[in-house]
Amino acid sequence: MVYAVNCQVQGDTLHCGALYLEPLIPFKSIRLAYEAASVMVELPDELVNQAEPFRSWSIDLPLADV
Repeated sequence: MVYAVNCQVQGDTLHCGALYLEPLIPFKSIRLAYEAASVMVELPDELVNQAEPFRSWSIDLPLADV
């Protein structure tokens, strides 16, 4: 499960005011839906298959090439 709040597309990145990722997410690209939009983002390698939940305040994630 992924929770993201206060998201805005800024150029080729998605800025999230807060992000929570459950552990063991096996995918590098994930889809985030917010308001009336849905975007694919690339997770950094260190966030793929991590053993612990990840929490962040104010993070920028690159948009995935689809």
